[in-house]
Amino acid sequence: MRYASGKNALAICDRCSQTYPYLDLMADGANPALRVCQDCYDDPDPIIRNREPDPQALAHPRPDVRFDVPPPYVPLIPDPPGQFPPDEEGGQ
Repeated sequence: MRYASGKNALAICDRCSQTYPYLDLMADGANPALRVCQDCYDDPDPIIRNREPDPQALAHPRPDVRFDVPPPYVPLIPDPPGQFPPDEEGGQ
């Protein structure tokens, strides 16, 4: 896709809202999403520019499990019939 050259176009500075020739506006150093004039241009901050983003996720995540608490389920295995004779009160 071809674009127009912009040699006759006008544009508005995102900071001061003045009208300038389109080719005189440039991406701002501190915020490249802004198109600004020479007077409004901010140099990039060297500390922010060289800063690496903090990692947000683990490479191999594992579920959070507490080892001092038994699992929430306990498999119930019934006694085989006739293994233990019932007590006199009907219990085992």
